[in-house]
Amino acid sequence: MHTVPHPTLPSVGLHSEQLALEHLERYVQLGWCVVPLLPGTKRPYTKEWNRVALSPAELRKFYRHHPQHGMGLMHAQSGTLVLDVDREAETRIALEAFHIDLDELLLGPRILSAKGAKPIFRLPPDLAQGVRGGQRGLHTLKWPDPSLPNISYSVFELRTGFTQDALPPSLHPSGIRYRWAGTPPQEREDIPLLGGKLLELYLHFAALKSDLEARCPWPAVKADPPARAAPPLRPRIDKGRPTRLEGRPSAKDVMQAFNRVTSVRSLLEAAGYQAVGATRYRRPGSQNGAGVELFPASTGLAERVLSSHAACPLNDGNPHDAFDVFKILECGGHQGLALDHARARLNLF
Repeated sequence: MHTVPHPTLPSVGLHSEQLALEHLERYVQLGWCVVPLLPGTKRPYTKEWNRVALSPAELRKFYRHHPQHGMGLMHAQSGTLVLDVDREAETRIALEAFHIDLDELLLGPRILSAKGAKPIFRLPPDLAQGVRGGQRGLHTLKWPDPSLPNISYSVFELRTGFTQDALPPSLHPSGIRYRWAGTPPQEREDIPLLGGKLLELYLHFAALKSDLEARCPWPAVKADPPARAAPPLRPRIDKGRPTRLEGRPSAKDVMQAFNRVTSVRSLLEAAGYQAVGATRYRRPGSQNGAGVELFPASTGLAERVLSSHAACPLNDGNPHDAFDVFKILECGGHQGLALDHARARLNLF
């Protein structure tokens, strides 16, 4: 089989058309389903990325015109799985309890990013069929933060199903390119078949999850929820703009009023998030990356934030408006408590 040479990747800068097309041809040879990504992000270019797959001809045309866009591997249609190692030391502890040697897993083809390594595997045919049918997907192990209350972070993920992972030569949000460790796979058989203990762990993850969580060497740090705020003794008038509603306002009324007068940016900065550029933030305690991204308000939608930081309490895969951020960061995720505090701030009783 004809093989595509492995180009040397710069750490920053735009893709060239040749660089993009060389990588694309390799992935087409491997039979992978490639998803275009927005430049410098891990987000797919289209909303239909997990429903409508582009043909090789369509992908070639796209990357000739948009070589700066990243490439994602859509697992369900590619028959693949990656072990995404977020915390290497903790991953070793968890896997060793099930007699899985992480060093052995790291000998095969793997994608390197600013965060760490992602060994990649082929799915057995029967499992690949179930994944394509939506019967199986992603599994995540989280452990509590050893010092911060009510916060957990991802130890590792077994990523397959209707999810995607960035491929070389995509640019990570940190500015570092994804790359292959060693020689990238040239043929599908170069990728190890998922089997042994790791396959068992994936197939029975739900039953084994509590055991994996129990392997955490430290106890969870829990904080008492803050006391409920007493209502103010006097009505407060905010610059002549009344916020009082007829009757007792509903939860939806409170959230909408809160979002109108509160910016996500102010809540993030009050919680210690560090601005990195105009629309990105770094979570407290992180020394690299800027995985918290602000999206401005648009028609029908309030200002929102999306986090991909592993240990960030906002990282649950969903965008959050100002009220959500307030609830998570200042009220420990307690909806009723956040509503009470919001009513007190806005004088909504």
